[in-house]
Formats: sequence, C-alpha cells, structure tokens
Amino acid sequence: MANGKANAERMADDGNTQDFWPVVKLFCPWGAATWLLSELDPKDTDFAFGLCDLGSGCPEVGTVRLSEPAVNGVGS
Repeated sequence: MANGKANAERMADDGNTQDFWPVVKLFCPWGAATWLLSELDPKDTDFAFGLCDLGSGCPEVGTVRLSEPAVNGVGS
C-alpha cells in the first residue's frame, strides 16, 4: 500500500513514478501463472501493479484485479 501511495503522490506532483521491487509473489501451484506485485492502487485496493505472467512465455507489466478468478483460484 505504501508503494501505491508514494507513486500516486508522484503522479500528482510531476508524473514521474518510481519502479519498486516486488513485495508479494502470487502463483498457481497447479499451473505456471505467477504475479510479482509491487503496489496497490490507494483508491481501489482491488487493483495491484506488477509483473504478470500467465505461463504463456509473454509476461506483462501492468495492473491486475485481485478479485479475478485467475488470481484468487476460484473455480479452479
């Protein structure tokens, strides 16, 4: 949460954000998906930011909704 607040303040100030190291790793033990998350959106803590790799060999940096079934394992 602190990383998200820091970057929100930076965006409001000069628009330059800081790249933080991941603080949490989420993974699916039954598959290859992995999320390395560095911050939460301070306005909507259901959104996290970091490296998202669904196991297809094409990781992406961006946001993920923590309530999505792929992240929380519902329906698996």
